[in-house]
Amino acid sequence: MKKTLILFTLLSLFFHGLNAQRSGLISSQRYDAGGYFIFSAGPAYCSADTYGPLFDKSILNGNNWSTSISFKQVFPENFGYRINLIYGNYTGADTKTKYHSPFYSYASDILELTFRAEYTLRFGEKFRLQTPNSIYAFLGIGALSANVSNPSVANFTVLKTDVPSSISGILPVGFGYQYEFRNGLTIGAEAGIQYAFSDDLDGYNPPTNSKFNDVLANFSITIGYKIF
Repeated sequence: MKKTLILFTLLSLFFHGLNAQRSGLISSQRYDAGGYFIFSAGPAYCSADTYGPLFDKSILNGNNWSTSISFKQVFPENFGYRINLIYGNYTGADTKTKYHSPFYSYASDILELTFRAEYTLRFGEKFRLQTPNSIYAFLGIGALSANVSNPSVANFTVLKTDVPSSISGILPVGFGYQYEFRNGLTIGAEAGIQYAFSDDLDGYNPPTNSKFNDVLANFSITIGYKIF
């Protein structure tokens, strides 16, 4: 009888430990992986063919900004993907006559759709089997549509837009940080560039002195919610 009781006790402890381990694994997978809806916004700039200071016009006066909505999924192995729909407003202008005569300025509205792969590293103290801090890097591909107009700029003789609209491929790359709260809300920051396979994002494609395609750069504050 005593041997039977001891055996029963050992078996009970074994199955209890196995069940706890399985529950911990499921919880770990649940918290370390999942799907998120994310909204982001922040300053953005276009490195193009104008020769004025890049940061002369900023989000503070309603220029050079972007915003996005996206869906992100992270898998237990730390790999994941994100689909982004991005809208941005970009402006620039010349300040030196020796490069463009007459002066050139532009305002470009750009819509992007991108798909990118992400790799995430988690760190920090765990709570409820969740590691709240994470950093990630991403690389992707996408397409954009640019519509360009020439704003009225004081003391500038505006050059007529050569390419008022264009469609191009784009290559996004960058990194970010995310903090996840217990209730599934997330907050973070992200920095990246989008290399365009086009020199038309500012509406100007000089035939001789342009050696590089246009590049978009952005810094965003991100807010998200975990849906599963």
